[in-house]
Formats: sequence, structure tokens, C-alpha cells
Amino acid sequence: MKKIIIQMLTISALFLLVACGNKDEAADELIKYYNEEWIPIQAMKKTKTNNAQDNFLEIYSKQGEDDEKNKEVIALYKDEIIPIADEVLEQLKFIELEHRKVKKMNDLQIKAEEFAKTHLENAIDLYKGNISEEQYKKNDDELKEKYDTVLEYRDELMEKYDLEYDKEKGEVDGFYELKHKKE
Repeated sequence: MKKIIIQMLTISALFLLVACGNKDEAADELIKYYNEEWIPIQAMKKTKTNNAQDNFLEIYSKQGEDDEKNKEVIALYKDEIIPIADEVLEQLKFIELEHRKVKKMNDLQIKAEEFAKTHLENAIDLYKGNISEEQYKKNDDELKEKYDTVLEYRDELMEKYDLEYDKEKGEVDGFYELKHKKE
């Protein structure tokens, strides 16, 4: 009977150690993913989108017919803005992750970015007059919800793995990196 109890305790201890090790590995993978993949992708997207937005504003600041401006905006979406979405998606899909929770965060981000690309394509339809501003706005709200879902899940993981923002290091491309909390 003692042998069985000792074996059960040993097995329980091993499961506990593996679970703790797995949690630490998942936390480390989340930190690496967020700091080395997620932030640079978001920073690239932000920079390129800001440049495209400047081009958009330049088009609409010109004198001329709205039809001509709409044609230029449509070309801008096709030639500059949608390729940014494609690049973001390609980079996110290329990331290889091991831990289920970190994969889920990346999958949520991919779904949000896929919806964003569809939303950008809908902008072309808006400028062509094929969809209403109301429908476009509805999709805009849904996109915001998808991005919020990613950030809420990130916050859940930060709490679960006892992580915090590295504010001592300062912002990196407009974002704080993650780190383990000091104990």
C-alpha cells in the first residue's frame, strides 16, 4: 500500500512540475511573440498606414471633381493600402508557435486582420457607390470589436502568466513590451 501511495505522490509531483514548467514556457513564448513579432508587425502596419493616410489626405485636398478623387482613392486602396494588409497577414501566418494559448492570440489577430482586409475592400465598394456609409460604419464597428478581442485576450494572458508592460524600457514603436512581473 505504501508503494502505491508513493508512486501516486511521485506521479502527482511530476504532473505538477510539468504543468509549472509548461506555464513558464508559455509565458516566455508569449513575451517573445509579443515583443519580437506582434509589436514589429503592428509598428510596420502603423507606419505604412500613416503614409497611405497622408496620400489619402493629399488626394482630397486637391481641387477637382469628386469622381476623379474617388478613382484616385480606389487606386490608393488597391495599390498601397490592401497590400499592407496582405503583408501583415503573411507575417502573422508565418509565425510558428508551440503553446495553445499563444497560438490562439495569433489566430485571433489573424481573424481580425482578415476582417480588416475585407473592410478595406469594402472601402473600395463605398467609393464606387456599391455599399452605403451605414453598412461601412457597421463593419468598422465590428472590426474594432475584433481588435478589442485580441487585446482583451492578451490582457487575460498577461494576468494568467503574471506579466506586465516593461515601462522602464519605454515604448517601442508606440507599444510597451511585455516582461515577467518582479516578485
